[in-house]
Formats: sequence, C-alpha cells, structure tokens
Amino acid sequence: MEITWIVVANSSLARLFTTESPFHDYRLLRQWHHPQSRERERDLTTDHASHHETRHSERPADRSYGSYPEPTDPKQYEATRFAADLGADINHAYHQQKFQSLLLVAPPHFLGLLRPQLAPIPAAVLHPPLAKDYTLLPERQLAPLLRSQLQAGGHTTPAQA
Repeated sequence: MEITWIVVANSSLARLFTTESPFHDYRLLRQWHHPQSRERERDLTTDHASHHETRHSERPADRSYGSYPEPTDPKQYEATRFAADLGADINHAYHQQKFQSLLLVAPPHFLGLLRPQLAPIPAAVLHPPLAKDYTLLPERQLAPLLRSQLQAGGHTTPAQA
C-alpha cells in the first residue's frame, strides 16, 4: 500500500491530505498557518531605516553615517520562512517513512520557494506539481482535481525508478 501525501499550500496556509490511492478518499491530516505572510508590509517592518557607520579611516572626523532600506522584502522573507518550516516538516515525515509519494499544489511563486526545501526527497517520490492556489477550495471540490492530477501524473514509485 502506497501512501500519498498531498500538500495544498500558499505563503500563509498549507493543508496536508493523505490517501492510499487516487481512487480512495482524501483525508485531511494537518494544517499549517503562517499569519505573518498575510500581514501588511508596514506591520512587518520597523518605522525607521536601519543605520550604519562607515569608516574611511581611524580618525573620528572621517566617519559617516547613513541609512538603508530593509535588505529583503518582508513579505518575501515571511513566505520563504514558511516554505522552510513546511519543507522541514515534510522532510522529517519522509525520513520517518510516513509517505511514499508526494504531490505539491501551490501557486508558482510558492512552489519555487518550497521545492528547494525538499531537496533531500528523491525526485521519484514527487508527482509533477500542480501550480494553482487551491488552499481555500472546499475538500469536496478539491478531491476531483487531486484525483485527476495523481492519475495523469507520470509518477514513478521508488521501486520503478
């Protein structure tokens, strides 16, 4: 019996479903919430620029001070952080042999953040991803979409690889 995990995610929410085959029911196993990704950018940052000191020499008169903007976009930072947390949980479960195949369903940008986090998982375990944001879709509408993706997937089990 091959257990398939299906992760339906975006940058602030992820739902994990499990099934024993594309034809069986999908069961919600877990949810992750990352509300920081939904915050307004101004709520994620401080209200002043960062300050730094630049020395041109050791003389105090040669010091200059300035400010610069945040080095990364705060919303991008939060999305990357959520992808790393989610990836770590999935990798841990894979190494505990809790699933044998994995389908990722996420918008293209979040897929781009999540896939590198899953590098320890062999490619043979991964179904071709579905680049859509279905996080808010009810389970009864989601099931046929997942079923068709798993059936059409071209996935090879580790025994076939």
